[in-house]
Amino acid sequence: MHIRSTYDAIQDYLQKKQQRIQFPDRTATRIRTSHEMSNLLDGEGMGFLDLEKMQMRTMLAQEEQKLFVKSLLLLIHQLRIQRQ
Repeated sequence: MHIRSTYDAIQDYLQKKQQRIQFPDRTATRIRTSHEMSNLLDGEGMGFLDLEKMQMRTMLAQEEQKLFVKSLLLLIHQLRIQRQ
């Protein structure tokens, strides 16, 4: 036969006597299941070459924006000079 625990006994065990379990660090699991890593490792989605192409497109777009801003600033500067 088994003695059934009372509510108070269970509550006492949970609050005072229960051992604290240290869970393992899940950083590697979180990184592996992240969207970026799953794209690289699973073979589904983007591969390394696709990511490299995307990075090149991003860099080119940033360079175009810089050139556009420079040309606008030069134009504004020339217009100010003409007004004087």
